[in-house]
Amino acid sequence: MNALNDLPPLSVDPPRTWRPVYTIIERGADKRYWLRIGTAFDNRDKSVNLKLDALPVNGQLQIRDSEPYDPSRRRGGDANGHGPAMPGDVS
Repeated sequence: MNALNDLPPLSVDPPRTWRPVYTIIERGADKRYWLRIGTAFDNRDKSVNLKLDALPVNGQLQIRDSEPYDPSRRRGGDANGHGPAMPGDVS
């Protein structure tokens, strides 16, 4: 008998899901900029871990479902990644 055949089958975990974390910076009456400041990781027990690269001065976080990058959807912003690039952004 082969020892490899006696091992239990490997469990395949689903891929780890993640979501981007943003803060919304308001500039003027109708300007809102979405600044990505971290990543949220979904755990198997339905809890969420946050890894923040910065802290929002307004104390607000926006956790969005991740979407594939599509440069044609970008509606503005600057070289630092500031801009109203997220769906649902109300200007």
